[in-house]
Amino acid sequence: MKKYSTDQEEFWAGEFGNKYISRNSEKIYLSKNISLFTEILTRTSNIASIIEFGSNIGINLKAIKTLLPNSNLT
Repeated sequence: MKKYSTDQEEFWAGEFGNKYISRNSEKIYLSKNISLFTEILTRTSNIASIIEFGSNIGINLKAIKTLLPNSNLT
């Protein structure tokens, strides 16, 4: 069994984290997030890079990459 450096890592690596990923799947949320970020990004300009902390399975980043394919995402 993998040893985690924090209780939070251990918590998210366990059953709760797996169920969270299942509930918040890309299939359900990607199109909604594309719509959300379309609205957000219309209020911005010249975005070259984006970083998301705690991105889980990366649905937000996938939506943004769809809208800003040349941006650098982390």
